[in-house]
Amino acid sequence: MARLLNGTLATLLPSVVVPRPMLSCPGAWPHDPQQPSSDPVFAYCISKFPAFINNTSWEPLKGIASLFSHLGNVTTDGSATFADSQLITTVNEQHVVQMVIDNLDDGDHPFHLHGQKFWIVGQGDGRFQGQTINNTLPMLRDTLVIPAYTHAVLRFTGDNPGFWAFHCHIQWHMCAGHTVAIW
Repeated sequence: MARLLNGTLATLLPSVVVPRPMLSCPGAWPHDPQQPSSDPVFAYCISKFPAFINNTSWEPLKGIASLFSHLGNVTTDGSATFADSQLITTVNEQHVVQMVIDNLDDGDHPFHLHGQKFWIVGQGDGRFQGQTINNTLPMLRDTLVIPAYTHAVLRFTGDNPGFWAFHCHIQWHMCAGHTVAIW
């Protein structure tokens, strides 16, 4: 049974469907293809080994966690420098981020984004090659399974400060480069 909690219906019963307030997906992408955009776009390509984000594959640092190694790199203005192999991507809080994920592998990959929810604005067979984007009521999720030989286009607003992981939920896949930290 659902009950009112702070003016909102709430329940812990998984069989009870509770309506949620509607969140709007950020506007059409790109805003104007003729004009340069400062909003980040990430191209994530999954192949056998390793996976690549913007043509870089994650490599673990020896003896120290990636995030700890970069805490000293943050400056007073909030900017930072990170090694390309650590796949820590800086996102301004005001930006809309679009991630294009091409799964060229023969396995399915359950991807999860911590600290944010994303809209699934595109899915289909093969590589993403500019197919139509769904800006009208796309699904809002924090996890998505991307089947073998398909693509997905995800969009979120970088409005939750912190280091947030985006990764495949199959643990050994993270070691093969299926992970990125978004800051």
